[in-house]
Amino acid sequence: MGIKALHVAIPTLDIEKAVAFYTQLFGLKPTRVAEQYAHLYYGPHRISLLKTGPDSPSLQQGATEGKRSRHFGFHAGSPEEVDDLARRAAAMGATIVAGPEDSGDERRFFFVDPSGNQIEVYFEKTPSSSPGGDVRQT
Repeated sequence: MGIKALHVAIPTLDIEKAVAFYTQLFGLKPTRVAEQYAHLYYGPHRISLLKTGPDSPSLQQGATEGKRSRHFGFHAGSPEEVDDLARRAAAMGATIVAGPEDSGDERRFFFVDPSGNQIEVYFEKTPSSSPGGDVRQT
């Protein structure tokens, strides 16, 4: 099949604020920033920030009230990086929903971005058994 990258679209209330948040916290690279959207990259993976209104059904509701099944995540390079990103996210005003914590074979935390989207940052302590192999080596 040859799929080469992942693309995620994230609803946001404020494009400029969201771009600043994702570039400062995760080091994502903006390639296009416009009034209604922005494209950020991490390697070949694109994250599109799409402007929406406060009443949009696209926005996640109740994300600060505990871990949600609807979230997306970033795979950190080490357990220490998970903890560092949690400190940095909190310093940037993000609401930490859970963690940092050890859960099974992972170190992780959940938090909410400026538009209310829930995000997980995690590190798998042993290589993944996924078909793609150990993602820690990419």
